[in-house]
Amino acid sequence: MATEKINTSLKYEQIAQILRKEITQGEKFQQGQKFYSESELKDRFNVSHMTVRQSVGILVAEELLCREQGRGTFLASSSKRSKTKLIGVLVPRLSSNSALSKIIGAMDDVAKEKGYHLLLSITEENFKKSLVYSQKLVDKDVAGIVFFPHNASNKYEYFKWNSRIVRNFVKRDIPVVLIDRHLEKADSDIDVDYVITDNVQGGYELTSHLIGLGHRRIAFVDVQFSSTVEERLSGYKQSLKENNIGFDTELVKVVRMKKLRVVYEHCHSIINEFLGMKDGPTAIFAVHDGVARNVILALREEEKKVPEDIAIVGYDDLEVGELFSSPLTTIQQPLEEEGQLTASILIDNIEGKRNRVQHIILPSKLIIRESCGAKLIKRER
Repeated sequence: MATEKINTSLKYEQIAQILRKEITQGEKFQQGQKFYSESELKDRFNVSHMTVRQSVGILVAEELLCREQGRGTFLASSSKRSKTKLIGVLVPRLSSNSALSKIIGAMDDVAKEKGYHLLLSITEENFKKSLVYSQKLVDKDVAGIVFFPHNASNKYEYFKWNSRIVRNFVKRDIPVVLIDRHLEKADSDIDVDYVITDNVQGGYELTSHLIGLGHRRIAFVDVQFSSTVEERLSGYKQSLKENNIGFDTELVKVVRMKKLRVVYEHCHSIINEFLGMKDGPTAIFAVHDGVARNVILALREEEKKVPEDIAIVGYDDLEVGELFSSPLTTIQQPLEEEGQLTASILIDNIEGKRNRVQHIILPSKLIIRESCGAKLIKRER
């Protein structure tokens, strides 16, 4: 082991700082692993045994290390090393009218009740920002992490980059719970807790509802890849198949996003493309309510009425769905329950009360309003 130079004053504190960083940020040691011997540290820093004992004593007092009589010094367990009551939260955005704001509000209530505090980092679904912020959360010695995985241009990029962010915490033995979106072990080589809603069932119910109203040409307008989008599309395809309706790739469009907002001009061009088809869609399934809002605005600009000319359904049941003359048919998710469960699972992991990975999928609910045409059909009858 090469000798490292340190300043002559307060040597033991400087050595403790170097070792503390190796324990909390490095990859050399796992919990329970034997730490350097006093002789190794004496030679490494060229100091006396007394200085080494003082340095190690600081880390033992901080519960980063533990001494075992006759065996040596070992890295303490993760539960002992969680000195803070901070929970890091990596989210792409936070606005008053969003599913995330409701989830985080519920998480915060549970965290405060159990003596923890949330530390939010807004990533704007930017992977480079997330990597920087994840390291900052590690440096702040957070007790655990809640992570909302980012969407990406394709499935490979989604799993590649989100796995890298999660792995940054896992390798440091920091508990992680994913929320709303997830990573499958088969695709990402890591397996962590997650809490989501049943997007496959939601997509299936919305599509089946439209088919039940007589629609056979149903478009699907989504955004960049995420597990959420993939599952809603899967439910859509499943319903088409069960009703003997062929899947038409021309009816599936991806709308561009900019700074987490739907690019209205692109959404408008997609609507024009649908309207220009010889056998265009009679109904549109928008992957979330924000997309549905832009679809409705684009149809208005083309002087098309909802639902008389074309039916629309969304997803999430946000307040935006009530802003139109034909309130939005959508899927309502148990957002508060999702937030509460996420916080409870993470805190249990931090406190060593759980020892197995949990994948929780919560049921959602179809909310039928006027935009799908169901109430219009009922009146006509």
